[in-house]
Amino acid sequence: MRANYLLNNDKTIKLLISEPLDESKPIIEVEDIHSIKLGLDKIIDGVLVEFEGVDPALAAINKNKRIAELKQFLAASDYLCLKHADGALTDEEYAETKAQRQAWRQEINELEQ
Repeated sequence: MRANYLLNNDKTIKLLISEPLDESKPIIEVEDIHSIKLGLDKIIDGVLVEFEGVDPALAAINKNKRIAELKQFLAASDYLCLKHADGALTDEEYAETKAQRQAWRQEINELEQ
């Protein structure tokens, strides 16, 4: 499929228009116009260069989902902290939970940086 294109300053594709095709404007041949990742794929010297990395927007969504998941794990294990504080769990019984909670908090801190 042929399409007109408009680029951002960094040569990423800003806009693709397949109909109506304007022969006086730049044209690129693409297999599937819907597979083009606007703002990520580039056109360099008339050649489509597909983005190989991770979409920053998707990465941010995934990071936020993981942080929320980790916070849910912490909340779900809060009752074990209280049981330990009340003496209903020994240090030995609580040790594995404590280590896991520390790992979750560390991962949250790394993701938030």
